[in-house]
Amino acid sequence: ATKDAPKYFSTVVKRGLEVHKETNGAFDMTIAPLFSLWKLDENGFLPDSAQIDSVLQFVGSDKIAVDDDGNVTRTDERVRLDVNAIAQGYAVDVLSNLLERYRVTDYLVEIGGEIRVKGQKAKDTPWILAIDSPKDIGSEREIAIQFPLTDNALATSGNYRHYIESEGKTYGHIIDPRTGWPSESDVLSASVIAPDCMTADALATAIMVAGSEFGKQLITNNPDLEGVIITGVDGKTETWVSEGVTE
Repeated sequence: ATKDAPKYFSTVVKRGLEVHKETNGAFDMTIAPLFSLWKLDENGFLPDSAQIDSVLQFVGSDKIAVDDDGNVTRTDERVRLDVNAIAQGYAVDVLSNLLERYRVTDYLVEIGGEIRVKGQKAKDTPWILAIDSPKDIGSEREIAIQFPLTDNALATSGNYRHYIESEGKTYGHIIDPRTGWPSESDVLSASVIAPDCMTADALATAIMVAGSEFGKQLITNNPDLEGVIITGVDGKTETWVSEGVTE
């Protein structure tokens, strides 16, 4: 057990467990051992099925819990957490809440592309946010869509800038915690708008793992969510925009 864990840590883990259930396991903080396994070594070797299966026994959010005192427990010491896909959004929320305690009525907080805004940029001028088109590193930046945002958070997850190649096959950096293999979903970029950035951050990652149909249903069925999902099949990209996003 992680006793006397900082409140920040237990808050993130608790919300991560909730998102795990909401996404049918597509989001899972216990994915850390898989990330370690998939780091391409200097010889270019990738893990095989046996290695992945041996690691998967320590992956799964059913192996961790947060008790009433905020202590984080795990069933096995080999279970390790990676909260990168949710903690960055939470950091945005922490800074936003600090500004609100100081009664700041208009702000934009951004950390690594995760954003939360309130009020306006200037009098009668809303915050305008843009989502990049999926492009490889080095390509000229191109905007897929831009839109005003007020009193909401936005997080984007993409699978097009970071990947590895081995034996003629390309592997993205988004790992499916349910299989142990890189996700083969059709999503190139998933952007989620939510009341808090922690939720937006985690759900954007889950949609990258689970695919566009899952993402569309998740966003459409939740009145608190909006989003933009860019898919790519056979070299062609399509952009889906939820009804609440107005360009």
